[in-house]
Amino acid sequence: LAVAVWLCALCMPSAGDRAGQAMFFDGAQFPFNTTSPPSPGNVYITPRNDGPIAPWFEFTGSFTIQLWMRPVRVFVGTDVEGGLVSCLVRQTAQGTTGIRAGYGLTITSDAKVHWIATVGAETNEVVLAVSVNQWTHLTAVYDYPTATIKLYASLGTGEPPALVGSHYFSAGSAGIPAPVAFSVHNDLLLGKFQPLFDQDYYYSGYLDELRFWSVAMTPAEMEASLYRVYFPNSAQLQAANIVGYWSMNSLVCTEELCGNVASLQQWIHVGGTGSYTSSIVLKASPFDTSAGVAGLDCRSEPDASIFQSCVCNEFESDYCWDPVARVPAVCATCAGCAAIKCYGPYGAPKCLAVKGAINIGQKSEIELNACSDGSSIQKWTKFNGVGQLQLGDFPLMCISTTEEKPYRGSVLHLEDCDFTSPTPARQLWSLDKSTLSLKNELTGMCLSSSSSANGDIPYLVDCITITPPGSNAQVDGFAFDFAAGHNGAMIGGSYMTNSPKCTSVTQCSQAAKAPIEQAPRITHIDGSPKEGNLLTMSGSVNELLEITITSSDPNRNDLIEISFEPYDRNLLTDSSVTWPDAYLCSGGSNPGSNCTCTSPSVGCTACPGGGTCVRNALNPCPANPCTRTFQWLPTLSTLFSNPTTFIFLASDIPTNEYDPTSLSAVQSDEPLQAVVSVNMPPEFVEPTPPYTCEGGLVSGAEYPAKADCVARCEEEGGGACKNAELVVAIGNSLEFTIKAANRQPGSVIQILFVGEGPDGLAPPATRVEVSDTLPTVQLVTDGAQLTEVLKFNPAFRTWKFTPNAIDARRTYQQCFLANNPDLDFIPSTQTEVKCVNIRVETTSPIFDNPSPANDSTLAAYVGCPLLFQMAALKNDTAQYDLLVSPLFTRFRMFNGSFVPPDPAATVPPGAFFNTQETTDVRLVYALQWTPEDGQEGTWQMCFSTSDSFLISTEIRCVFVDVQRCQRCVREGESLEMIGQMYNSHWLELYSVNPALHQNPTLLTPGMLIKVGLMYRTPKSASLPSLADYLHVTPSAIRRLNPDIMADDEHLDAFKRLCVMPAVCGNTCGNAAYCDREEIEGGML
Repeated sequence: LAVAVWLCALCMPSAGDRAGQAMFFDGAQFPFNTTSPPSPGNVYITPRNDGPIAPWFEFTGSFTIQLWMRPVRVFVGTDVEGGLVSCLVRQTAQGTTGIRAGYGLTITSDAKVHWIATVGAETNEVVLAVSVNQWTHLTAVYDYPTATIKLYASLGTGEPPALVGSHYFSAGSAGIPAPVAFSVHNDLLLGKFQPLFDQDYYYSGYLDELRFWSVAMTPAEMEASLYRVYFPNSAQLQAANIVGYWSMNSLVCTEELCGNVASLQQWIHVGGTGSYTSSIVLKASPFDTSAGVAGLDCRSEPDASIFQSCVCNEFESDYCWDPVARVPAVCATCAGCAAIKCYGPYGAPKCLAVKGAINIGQKSEIELNACSDGSSIQKWTKFNGVGQLQLGDFPLMCISTTEEKPYRGSVLHLEDCDFTSPTPARQLWSLDKSTLSLKNELTGMCLSSSSSANGDIPYLVDCITITPPGSNAQVDGFAFDFAAGHNGAMIGGSYMTNSPKCTSVTQCSQAAKAPIEQAPRITHIDGSPKEGNLLTMSGSVNELLEITITSSDPNRNDLIEISFEPYDRNLLTDSSVTWPDAYLCSGGSNPGSNCTCTSPSVGCTACPGGGTCVRNALNPCPANPCTRTFQWLPTLSTLFSNPTTFIFLASDIPTNEYDPTSLSAVQSDEPLQAVVSVNMPPEFVEPTPPYTCEGGLVSGAEYPAKADCVARCEEEGGGACKNAELVVAIGNSLEFTIKAANRQPGSVIQILFVGEGPDGLAPPATRVEVSDTLPTVQLVTDGAQLTEVLKFNPAFRTWKFTPNAIDARRTYQQCFLANNPDLDFIPSTQTEVKCVNIRVETTSPIFDNPSPANDSTLAAYVGCPLLFQMAALKNDTAQYDLLVSPLFTRFRMFNGSFVPPDPAATVPPGAFFNTQETTDVRLVYALQWTPEDGQEGTWQMCFSTSDSFLISTEIRCVFVDVQRCQRCVREGESLEMIGQMYNSHWLELYSVNPALHQNPTLLTPGMLIKVGLMYRTPKSASLPSLADYLHVTPSAIRRLNPDIMADDEHLDAFKRLCVMPAVCGNTCGNAAYCDREEIEGGML
C-alpha cells in the first residue's frame, strides 16, 4: 500500500476526486474551424497494421468499450458524424455494397450516439439519443459467441447502466462464433471518425475514463465499474481484463509512473559508437529475471556472452544498468552503475530488425523481433547527435520513413542510403539519451511500437517526453494508456480541461469532468424502495418504533455512514432511543462506552482503563451498502414534540482508486426526514395533585405520573410512591383542580371521576360539587391578528367536597382519569386511573390555659371566695360552635364518706359558673364560690368542652379541698362574733392566731384566721372521752368537724380533728364554762 501511494503521488492532483480532469475536443472542423488550416482536436491512439500481426484493438473475440461523453455541439443540420472512439471503415459512395469494416462509437448531428460494427458482410448499429451538455456513460459490448452488439447507457445520476438496445448479426446464425470484421484496417482514433473512403468528421465535447476490456462485460460488471476508476498499474489492469485504460488526467510523467507506458517509444542502443555492432533494443522488453540467467544479470555483466539469452557486443553501451531500480539509466546520473554491454534476459529482448529478404535497390520492412546475438539483420550503426541508421552487414542500406503526409502512423522501411549532402531528413535520426527516444528529423516524430510482440511493426508518432527528475512539469499532448502503453497523441484542438487552452472561447470548461464521484443514496426504508425524502409514520406510547434504513453508494469502494439527528435534541442521549455507534470499548474500566476509529483498528481513540476500540456488532456501518435500524420507545416521561422529526443523513467515506492520496470532500444524500406522530394518551399536568415519594433518596419529591414516581422513587431511590394525601376538616371545603393535556395534536380531552378506588370509596356525592370538563383559552394566529379560541386540550375540571359531622374521622379515595372521547376506550387513549386519599379530620375542642390541670387540687376556706377559669379552645379548623359546661359535682367528707350528689346540682351549693370570654375559637368560663360552714371537705367538680356536633368532648375535673380549722373574716366580723360561732372565747381565738397578738382588733375582711388547732388522736377513743380530755363539749368538737355525725361517735386512733381546747375555763372558773354553755345552747 505504501508503494502504491508513493507511486500515485506522482499523478497530478485530481481535483480531490476520482474524475480529476476530462479531455476536451473542440470539433473545429470546416466550416467551424478557428485556425487556418483547420486543426480539429482528436487523439491518435494506434495506427492500422496491414501486416500479419493485427493491432491490439482488432479483437478476434468479445470486447467492451466504456467511456463518459458530454457533447458540446452536434452541428445540427449538417452531415457531421463525429467519432467518439472508432476504427470504422466506411465507403458510402457505393451505398450498402461499399466497403465496411471495424467498429466505432459516433455521434450525429441529431444528437444520437451510434454503436456500429461490421460482422461478416453485415454492418449494423444500436442508436441512443443523448442531450447536449449532459454527461452520459456508454458501455458498448460485442459478444463474440452470439455475434451481438449491445449498448448500455447511464446518465451519471447513480443509476446502473441500462440496456439501450442490441443487434444480432446473421453471421452467427449457424452457431459459429463470428468476430468483428477487419477486412480493411483503420487507425484507432478518439474524437475523429476517419472512414478512409469518406470525409473525416470530428467530435465536439468531452470524453473521460476510456476503457477497453477484452471480455463482454456482464451488467453486474458494468455496474461495478461505472462509478470507479483504477490504479494505474498495468499488471493489475490486465489481470482485470482491461487492455486499454485512459484516465484522461494530466500527470507529471516520471520514470516511476510512466516508465512502463512510455517504454514502447524508448530504445536502448547496445554497442560502441561508430560500430556496426549496435543492437536497438525496445525498452518495453520485459525486465530480466535472475533465474533465467543462472543468477546473473545480463545488463550488469561485463561479459555475459556465454549466456545465449544475452545480447552482447564487443563495445560498451553509453547507458548503464541501475541494479536498484532495475532500469537502464544515463551513466552520468547513475553513480557506481556498470555500463551495459550485454542485454538480456532469457529470450525477452525485442530488437529492431529487418523483415524478410534484403536486396540492394529494394525496400524492406522494419519490424520487432527477438534479439539474437550476432544477428546481421539486427545490428545498426551507432552515432552521436544526428545520423543514419545503417544495417551492419549492409552498410549501404538505411532505415527511412515516407515523405508523404500524414506522417503519424507511418511505418519504416530499409532502403538504399542516400549519402548526398545534405542527407535527406527521412533517413536522419537522433537519439535523445535523456528520453531514450529515436526521433526522425523529417517528421519530428519518434519511433514507437504498439507492443513488444515478435513481428510487431514500429511506426512514427508524436514523441512522449519523460519529465526530467525534480521537475513538476505536466506532460502535454499525450493521453496515457496505463494498461498496455497504447498512448494517444493529442492533436490539434484536443487537450485536458486543466490546460490553459480550455477557455470559454473554445466552449471548454475547466470544471468539466465525468460525474464519477457520487453521493450515497438512501435506497430502502424498512425493506421497501424509498419514495421520497419525507417519511411520515405513526406510533404509540410504550410501543417500539423501528425504522430500517439502507443506503448504497454507486462508488462501490466508498464506505457509508448514516447519521441520526433528532429535532428534539434531548433524544440524542435519551435511553428511549437506540442508535449504536460504530465502535465501542471492549474491556478496560468502562466497557461498552463509545469510541471512534477512522477505519477498523486504525486511528482509534483511547478507551479508559486499557480497553480496546472495536467494531460494534449492533452497527454494521461503515459499509457499502449500509443498513442501520433506528429504534425508539416513546414514553410519557420522555420529553419530545409531537409530531417529532428525525433526520437521517447518509454520508460517504470517500476513496480514490486512481490516486489514494487525493480524496474528494465527504458527500451526502439529501436528508431523510422521518416525521413521527405518536398516539399518546392524555397526561395529568399541574395543578393536578401529584404522587409523592415517601422515604428513600428522594423523599418528598413529587411526580405527575405513576410510572415516573415508581422509576425514580422506588426503583432508583428505594422509597415508596404514594397517592396525594389531602386533609379537610368538618364544615370546611376541600377543592382541587384536575388538568390534563395531550401532546398529540388535534386531541380532545374529557376528565372522568370514578366512584370507587382500589383502597376506598369516594366521598358521598351529596357533599361533592364537580364542574364539567372545561376548555382552556389559547391564542392562535389569524392572519396578522391573535385570536382567542377555546380548546379542550388542555382541559380541566374542578372537584369540591364539604364534609359534615357524618364524615368525621373517615378516609375517602377519589379517583379520576382523562381520555379522548373520540377514540375507543383503551389504555393507549386514556391516562392511568389516578387517586387522591382524603382524610376528614375530627373536631378537637380542648381545655386551654388557664384552666386547672385535670384532677388538680385547689385549696379553699370557709368564707374565702374561690375563683378559677375553665378556658376551652378549638384545636382544629372545623366549623362549629364551641361548648363548655359543668357536668357534675360531688362531696367527700374528711372521714372519707361521700355525700350523695344532687343530680340537678352541677356545682357546689352557692357556686356560680359564668361566661367570661367568647370568640370563634375560644370560650372562658369562671367558677366563683365562697364555701360556708359545714362545707369543709373535698369537692370534685367536672367540666366538659365539646363541639356543637357533639363529635368530640374533653372532660376535665378539679378537686377543691375546703379546709377546716381556718376561715376567712367577713365584713363586720370580730373575734367575739367568730368565737361565738364556734362556741369558743375570743381569747382562745386570739391565742391560736399570733398575727393578732399586737392588736386583736385589726381584723380585715378576707383575713384568714384559725378557728382551732389540728389534733391527732393518740388512740381510739369515744368523742365524750376526748371532749373531757380537752375540757370541751362533744358538740363543740362536732362544730369544728362536720364529718362527726353524733356526740357518742367512736374515734379511731390517729384521727385528725380540728379542736379548740378550753383555755379560758381553767382560769375563770364557771364563768367561761357557762359562757360556752350559752353559746352551745344557742348554736347547737
